[in-house]
Formats: sequence, C-alpha cells, structure tokens
Amino acid sequence: RATWHAHDNNMTIDALLLILIVSATAVLFVDPFATSSTPADDELFFPPLADSSDISYFFGNYDLDGLHWALTNIFARSARNPNVSKELPQELVARGGGVTYTSEYKLKHDLAQAQYLLKYFKSKDPERAVYFESKVIPIYEKVLANIPPLDKLEKTKGLYAFTKEDYSLGIADVYNKGLFMTTADELDPNWRQHELLNEQLDFDAIQKEWFGDNAAGYSNEEMSTAASS
Repeated sequence: RATWHAHDNNMTIDALLLILIVSATAVLFVDPFATSSTPADDELFFPPLADSSDISYFFGNYDLDGLHWALTNIFARSARNPNVSKELPQELVARGGGVTYTSEYKLKHDLAQAQYLLKYFKSKDPERAVYFESKVIPIYEKVLANIPPLDKLEKTKGLYAFTKEDYSLGIADVYNKGLFMTTADELDPNWRQHELLNEQLDFDAIQKEWFGDNAAGYSNEEMSTAASS
C-alpha cells in the first residue's frame, strides 16, 4: 500500500470520525460531474475498496486529508461513479451491491433520500430538482411496485433480482450510483473547529423517543444495553 499512503497531516480523532461518517453516508448521492483525481493520482494503484488496514493507516497518522484523498480516488474509479464503466467485485454483487440485486427496504431508503433532495433542490438548483422529480423518483416508485412480498423471496433471503422490465425503466442508471454529494466544508466551513456531536443534544429524550412507550421504567444503562444487543 506504499503506492498511495502519501499524506501526513495531523488531525484530531473527532475530525477523522466525522469524515468517516460523511464518507459512509454520502456514497449514494455524489455529483456525477465532479472529478477529483489528478494526472499524478492516475499513475497510482487504488484498490476497489478501502479495507480496515487502509483506514487504520490513516487513522494511525491522524491523517484526515489523506483519508479523504484516498476515498475520493477510490470512488472516482468505482462502479458507483456514473462516469465510470466498471463492474463491482463479485463479493459485493452477491451481497446486494451493484445493479443486480436489491431489497424493498433499500429501495425505500433510496427513494426517501431522492425525495429529500428534490425538496432541497427546489429553490437551490431547480434544474437538478427536475432531474430527481422526472427521472429518479419515478424509476424507484415503479421498480418498488414490481417487488413481490417478502415471503416470495425466501430463496434469496429477501434479495430481489432486477428484471428486464426494471432495467427498461432505467434502474441501472440511478441505483447504487452517485447522484449527489455535498462536503463538510459546504455544510459548515468551520466544521474542523466544532465538536463531533452537538453538546446540546438531549440523549435521554432521544433514547426515549427511539424506544417509545417501552422506555418507561428503564434506566439509561438498560436502554443502552438493549440498543446494542
């Protein structure tokens, strides 16, 4: 991995955790017109996925910018980038990655994100809003309607294989593709100076809301144990 471990800038653990969270949650929607690789980067070898040893390398050096550089270059070369014609590794396809399999809850999750982005772009970027409203959302809604009840998918353990009709609807153009991604700097230019978690959060109230009426009479320790089990 010496070919791509090239940055050594000191960062806080909180900042590193933040970029890991942002990277994990932003994979679905990445700007298809954005490219981050440089000619120098193109000469390096990047693995198809960042594994635990890769993350540990940057974590061990508190290298937030290096981790961002590596993940950005991996994504730029991945099948999730709409501008790249490449297949995912078969082990990911077998687990539901790529554009072969899905599940009802995964499609519903993606649809909810698309609907949120539609509202977000209505005022900020009307042209992009039209794209989500006229293409992305209708495709998800139509494919969702094609998924049979869960008891009909026992052989595939809940996974649904896309059909010719689904592909004709355009699911391969939007599913597991990066359609939009923001950055921590865009969300908050001063994020590096802030704590990872909002100190004003009422964690007790959050736990009680999560557990609902069943939270009554339980201690914080009991609820935390239940949540982690």
